Amino acid sequence: MRFRISLLIILLALVAGTWVIFSRHPVSSPPANLQGVVIDDSGPIQGAKVRYQGSSHFVLSDAEGRFHLPPNSDRQRIAASKEGFFIEGVMSNDSPLTLKLKRLPAKDNENYTWVDPTPNPAQHQNCGNCHKEIFDEWSASGHSRSANNRRFLNLYDGTDWQGRPHVGWSLRDEHPDGIGVCNACHAPTAPFDADLRNLPGVSAHGVHCDFCHKIANALTERIGFTHGRYGLELLRPSQGQIFFGPLDDVDRGEDSYAALYSESRYCASCHEGVVFGAPVYTTYSEWLASPARQEGKQCQTCHMAGS
Repeated sequence: MRFRISLLIILLALVAGTWVIFSRHPVSSPPANLQGVVIDDSGPIQGAKVRYQGSSHFVLSDAEGRFHLPPNSDRQRIAASKEGFFIEGVMSNDSPLTLKLKRLPAKDNENYTWVDPTPNPAQHQNCGNCHKEIFDEWSASGHSRSANNRRFLNLYDGTDWQGRPHVGWSLRDEHPDGIGVCNACHAPTAPFDADLRNLPGVSAHGVHCDFCHKIANALTERIGFTHGRYGLELLRPSQGQIFFGPLDDVDRGEDSYAALYSESRYCASCHEGVVFGAPVYTTYSEWLASPARQEGKQCQTCHMAGS
């Protein structure tokens, strides 16, 4: 009898001790996954990428537009993207988590006014105002000089290095119908038959930021025969702004993710050319036949490393 009483006392003491320990140091349950839904005006969106901004991990929304993300104390904003839509973002403490994507316009606006890349406080949207490092890099590139490179102009109008006329062979004089082929790559925002020596406004910047970020698709059916901008599908807005790019978590309200920007075919239209029946530049076809392509490397792997 005494043994049973002693055993009961010991068990009660253990229970009491355990209660005291857990009351002072409660066991916290792991934080729950963040849940939400991605929709548009028509309903749920399946296959949207959802991630914490700046994080490499992402999930895809299901057939009901739902997603689950593990908690992340270092990241507070969540972005959702899908091609054909603007990127959208919300704070992770918003409840419920609903990301509503807005569709891109269906038609290109041919009357669009191109954005000047040059920094100018009076023009708040100029690219160089906010992206100075990128602007400086572009300014030193062949793209920024594509319309006024002296070697190119020597062939274009027959001048020599000092600009003296009628010294060498001239495309304008001997093949005036080829002018548009030059313009299509070297000054893609100028009229087809514009004189490259006297380009107005933004067109004089050659291959500039706004042009490159308005490319919605790159066609590959006639690579080498359809030159520059005429092998590209542009999408320019009638109102507001659109910028395509390779990042899927930039949620300023005017950006759209496009996988194209990490693919070699994005470059092909201006870097493969057959002129008057002769292959003149064959960069893209060389890549197609290269070991780099077999290894899964795109043009951007080397030429835009770290971007």
